Amino acid sequence: MDHTADLAVRLRAGNLEELFVEAARALFDLLVEGKVEARWERPVEVEAPDREELLVGWLRELLGLWTVEGMALREFELVELREGRLRARVRGEPFDPSRHRPRTEIKAITYHGLRVEGGPEGWSATLVFDV
Repeated sequence: MDHTADLAVRLRAGNLEELFVEAARALFDLLVEGKVEARWERPVEVEAPDREELLVGWLRELLGLWTVEGMALREFELVELREGRLRARVRGEPFDPSRHRPRTEIKAITYHGLRVEGGPEGWSATLVFDV
């Protein structure tokens, strides 16, 4: 989606768990180009008062693994997703400039325009990344 000064994405999935996984994939598709291997695994836990904040918290944790630890992620397995809590396992490997290329510098996950909606046809979310 076009959005002034930031990058916005719209996601769709069959259920809420798939939506959270698709959001993580979208984040790393924007961050890194190249084949990422699942050589490393880390648990991730997030607590938040509602779905929107849980989604932002999830993506912020993943962005932190990229920016602080230099981890390129590939696989996202949700172990638990319920109101107020997310537990997951993520897999990837350290960023290797001989095999990976950075794509877009994402500074933050924002609340601007954030929507997480479910209905009979599945779930959707709109996210805006500060670039």
